[in-house]
Amino acid sequence: MKITGEKSLSTIVKLLLKTIFILGLGVIIGLPVILRWYIENFRVDINNYYPMLMLLYVSGVTALYIVFKFVKLFKALEDNKPFIAENVEILKNISIGCLVIAVLYLIGIFIFNSVFVAVIFMIFTIAYFAFLILAELFRQAVQYKEENDLTI
Repeated sequence: MKITGEKSLSTIVKLLLKTIFILGLGVIIGLPVILRWYIENFRVDINNYYPMLMLLYVSGVTALYIVFKFVKLFKALEDNKPFIAENVEILKNISIGCLVIAVLYLIGIFIFNSVFVAVIFMIFTIAYFAFLILAELFRQAVQYKEENDLTI
């Protein structure tokens, strides 16, 4: 199976990302009800409802933004255009989204007494640095590609 281009792995991933985006919208819309159900059924401290709701809303919207950017990235891969300046900006935007979520969960460590919050903080901190480095690699690849195109 091809990785990029039409009818390739990138097309399948793009379709999955669009599905995740739609499901994520549904979760964000139903978040107050879902969170109340979770608190009632798992006996979580009810005093954390509003801080938890705010944390989940902001991180959820940011996560949807990241998924949206990934859809654009996979569209470029589907079009066989991996090394373009737009993809560098997309990767930078994804890294900033990861940083926002990492900072939110860093603050959340002090509000909620949960290992889960610390794990999410660590995951998104690592993702921030990974996407920032990937954006730089793509920037250099775009630069080399443009130089190569000018010499031919």
